[in-house]
Amino acid sequence: MLDFIGIFLYDLFIENLNHIGAAIKWTFLRKKYSYKEILKQERNYTIGIGFIVILVILMLYLTNYWQ
Repeated sequence: MLDFIGIFLYDLFIENLNHIGAAIKWTFLRKKYSYKEILKQERNYTIGIGFIVILVILMLYLTNYWQ
């Protein structure tokens, strides 16, 4: 049961990163491709991870900046 929960959470996390990356890519390429076409393309996961890393770094910087 614990393995099932772990696999479910991992798949959920990966799918969300794909959608985050596709949404970011779509903001720049919306005139050329539709969202569904961008979602099928590669590298959405990498863009999603990069976005999350940038958000975490920005939050850490801002919390230390105001102290």
